[in-house]
Amino acid sequence: MKEIITDKLRLTPMEAAEWESYVSHVIDAGEVYLQYGLEPSDELLGWIKEPTRDVIYYSIVPKELGEAVGYVGITPRSNNLEYYVFREHRRKGYGSEAVAAFTSAYLAGALTGVTEETVVAETLTDNDASKGLLEKIGYQKHSEGIMILGDRSAAAVSVYTYPGGDDDIFA
Repeated sequence: MKEIITDKLRLTPMEAAEWESYVSHVIDAGEVYLQYGLEPSDELLGWIKEPTRDVIYYSIVPKELGEAVGYVGITPRSNNLEYYVFREHRRKGYGSEAVAAFTSAYLAGALTGVTEETVVAETLTDNDASKGLLEKIGYQKHSEGIMILGDRSAAAVSVYTYPGGDDDIFA
């Protein structure tokens, strides 16, 4: 897969060591719930140790730093976007620039060879920063609801689409 280059960033296909760094950051920062909507458990921590199959993961690498500060990924089967920026690198524009570039590349078929019409992003309803990032780059709120996670857990989520307005995204 090719790199995606922006003004400030290089988005590079994620290596195994970068996934391990991401997992360590999420755990050490106490942000497992923020990222997954579940309280940390041995089962969940075991599950996130390996990247999810079928997801295309790219590391977010600021040109000035030369090291990953988060990731962006997509599941082609569902066009579902995911992203995370390490706490110490937030509010610098990395997330919005990465998500915008990655979304454009995905829709154009640069990541899979297939052009797409819509990308879906879900975020916890109380994660105002994530909702603001999506809205800033043109995602539109599609719906809110409860996502059932595992056997006994649920989280309130907001669902966004890019481009917005597609009522048939879950058909």
